[in-house]
Amino acid sequence: MTDKRFTRYWLWSCIGVLLASFYPLTMGVRVIVDMLRDGLVYQENYPKYIIPYTPIAVAVILGVALMPLFFKWLKRYALLGGAALSAAVFGRGDRPVGRTGGLADVYVLCLTELA
Repeated sequence: MTDKRFTRYWLWSCIGVLLASFYPLTMGVRVIVDMLRDGLVYQENYPKYIIPYTPIAVAVILGVALMPLFFKWLKRYALLGGAALSAAVFGRGDRPVGRTGGLADVYVLCLTELA
């Protein structure tokens, strides 16, 4: 596979994953907005907004976006590296909001630091 063909394939893969992840990412943003506005996410809103689709979407996006680096660094183990990163991101992010270390808490922390 030529470099130009791979780059085109990778870009289309990223675009496809972003389009497929639009709804889960918007639900994650709604959780962040609720946390910034109210200081918490009400229990009745949390399951419909973020469990577990936003962490899965973020994990898949990172895995696909970083695949060229995995090909460069890990060569024939690139898929294993991408899967390991995605699983680690999902495992870290799939925690309820309000507990230490959840991915949504990281987003809120970043947004409040920027404001």
